[in-house]
Amino acid sequence: MRMRRNINAQSIRIRMLASGSNGNSILLSSPGINLLIDAGLSCRELERRLALVGHTPADITAAIITHEHQDHVRGIGVLSRKYGMPVHINARTLKAARATTGEVPTARLFSTGDTLEMGNLIVQTYPVPHDAADPIGLSVDNCSSRVGIALDMGYATKLVKQRLRDSSVLILEFNHDPDMLRQCPRPWELKQRILSKKGHMSNGAALELLCDLAHDSLRAVVLAHISREANSTQLAYRMVSERLREIGRRHISVVVSTQEEVSEAVEA
Repeated sequence: MRMRRNINAQSIRIRMLASGSNGNSILLSSPGINLLIDAGLSCRELERRLALVGHTPADITAAIITHEHQDHVRGIGVLSRKYGMPVHINARTLKAARATTGEVPTARLFSTGDTLEMGNLIVQTYPVPHDAADPIGLSVDNCSSRVGIALDMGYATKLVKQRLRDSSVLILEFNHDPDMLRQCPRPWELKQRILSKKGHMSNGAALELLCDLAHDSLRAVVLAHISREANSTQLAYRMVSERLREIGRRHISVVVSTQEEVSEAVEA
């Protein structure tokens, strides 16, 4: 469903450059600032996808890295070295990512729980349960909107719910359908990891979280990190759309993000 809302001077524009097991990256734009959340594609592919939405890496004010897994950091080292892009990252993630990224000369360290000020955007970081060194979620605010971002995590803690509450737009992981995951050809050890409390959110768990967070001012939910082998975009979209209708939240737009294509623009 497409957003039908006039852009105003204080909006935050969201473009999912990629989302899935092979690479994740989100572009948040607000007047005077372009913020890249994760860089899980190669530098060349990120250059291509940014061009599709009218940008180059030189336009990016800064990047924030949520955790060190390859599908979130693949291109960040090259972006740092080639473009001098500031990279906000916590120390444990930087250390754990080095084998993938190489040197990140523009790294700017923060501690999980810190609040970062970037132009007119206030970025609140918080810990999430995932099998990484020091993984984080994000809440991005300006004076009129909030974007809540919770991707790789096994379940929603009380703190996660607090940080995501009152968002204008939610970007949530709808990673897998448990039955499809059990039947897919992935190794059993990987399936157990995904199903664990430090793994990934199932459709049902993410839907429960969404219903808990739904409110009159929530404009859209972006379904992210959908597994190719253990889920389908059609299944996730249908589950969310039907449930939102059942609870009287038809006003919330449902946007599906994919691995292959840049998403439509969503305004917060």
